[in-house]
Amino acid sequence: MELEVQLRPLRGWVPRLFEGLELSGNFGWLHGEYLDFQSVLERQAGAQTLRIPVDFSGKTLQNAPRFKVSATAEWTLDLGRWGYLIPRYDMNWSDDVFFDPTEGKGLAELKGYQPGAVPPYAIGQKAFFLHNVRVAYRTPTGNVEVGGFVRNLTDEVYKTFVFDAASLSGLIINFVGEPRTYGIEVIKKFGKKMRR
Repeated sequence: MELEVQLRPLRGWVPRLFEGLELSGNFGWLHGEYLDFQSVLERQAGAQTLRIPVDFSGKTLQNAPRFKVSATAEWTLDLGRWGYLIPRYDMNWSDDVFFDPTEGKGLAELKGYQPGAVPPYAIGQKAFFLHNVRVAYRTPTGNVEVGGFVRNLTDEVYKTFVFDAASLSGLIINFVGEPRTYGIEVIKKFGKKMRR
């Protein structure tokens, strides 16, 4: 299920200062689970290979957080003949997510190696927030915009994927998201200005 909301003040209904304000939000709910997922894991015991049956039925789907929320607030301030000042704020929140069918526990323990050595969410990511901000200036003609931004404002450390190789090499490989990033961007539009 997904819900999207956009709020934009109507001209004449609010003070002129707030006419350029736009608020939007998204809410997503996903209930995904394995209905019938049975597998066999192999474990080496000396010269013998043991086959261990495993049932993942009812477990959460990989890379499928139950809830996701995002919101944006952008305010285009009309400075008249001086152009436009546009501050913007974005927020994203993701619920817990797992990157394997064991719901973040890993395969090593199922194969009989290192019982309890893999902590919870080692093959997953706990719920986290990301915050982005941007401030831009747009010329009165609307064809040039200069903006500065900060992505991942709070420098949140989060995983985008995890590869579980603990039962093979003792490694769990984490792929992490971008750290706090600063930047400046210039946008130039060519052609005639579109009018509403």
